[in-house]
Amino acid sequence: MKDPTDKGYRDFMLDLERRVRIVRSARIEAAKRYRREDRFYKIVTTVFTILVTILSVRFAFGVITIDANNPSEILIDKDDKLALIILSLSIYVTLFTLYVSSRGDGEKVSRFQSNYMELTRLHFDINRALARANEGIKKCECEHFSLENEYIKAGKR
Repeated sequence: MKDPTDKGYRDFMLDLERRVRIVRSARIEAAKRYRREDRFYKIVTTVFTILVTILSVRFAFGVITIDANNPSEILIDKDDKLALIILSLSIYVTLFTLYVSSRGDGEKVSRFQSNYMELTRLHFDINRALARANEGIKKCECEHFSLENEYIKAGKR
């Protein structure tokens, strides 16, 4: 282990502290970004699922229309194109849901969070080591100052 009072050691620790701080803040921002994207994709998936469900229920038995010539008569039109549209929408929602779940944004967020928690601990350890190095430097300066005073006093006698 290097001497904590060594200037090279102190410069190394300051550089390491700066790098850890930068990486930690980048991890926090990435976790926020992935959380925001995950929330967005969940909302989009929910909206499309509700839309397809509403369309499926609404048009399950065909399109209900009222005859313009005879308003008391209700016509039910079975439209195959409408069934194809609803089927393609439900396939789209299924594929989109599979895509969102395969992205794993929630898992990435938890990995980034645990990573920046470890970086926080490392940052505190580095700061503690720097504080000990500063105390060591001050102690050495005090010892040097007291030795210098003793030398001066001895010279005056």
